[in-house]
Amino acid sequence: MLAAVDDLRVWAEGQRTLYHQHLADGADILVGLDEETYREVMRWVAFGLGCV
Repeated sequence: MLAAVDDLRVWAEGQRTLYHQHLADGADILVGLDEETYREVMRWVAFGLGCV
C-alpha cells in the first residue's frame, strides 16, 4: 500500500513539473497537473499515509 502511495506522489510531482514546463514554454495546450489538482492529489497521498 505504501509503495502505491509513493508511486502516486512521484507521478503527481512529475505531472506538476510537466505542467509548469509547458506553462513556461507558452504551450497552447497545457499537460500535467495544475496547482489546484496537484494539491488535491497530495491530499489523497496524505490520506494514504495516514496523515489526515
